[in-house]
Amino acid sequence: MTSEMHTYFEAINNQEEERRLSQFLNGLDSEYTSLRSHILLMNPLPSVDSAVALLIQEKAQKWNTKDSAVEKSA
Repeated sequence: MTSEMHTYFEAINNQEEERRLSQFLNGLDSEYTSLRSHILLMNPLPSVDSAVALLIQEKAQKWNTKDSAVEKSA
């Protein structure tokens, strides 16, 4: 494979990954607007897998915050 072909296929793969990331982010509930904005400002854009990991981290943080609030009120 020539260098030009490799560059072309790499560009196609990057476009597809960006499309998948956009599709994933657009499907998020409105409560994740700030996370969506944060991800879109990242340079380079993360992979879909990395974006999912960030979402899981955000959900875990919200869950832990909610648990702490419940424990303090009990």
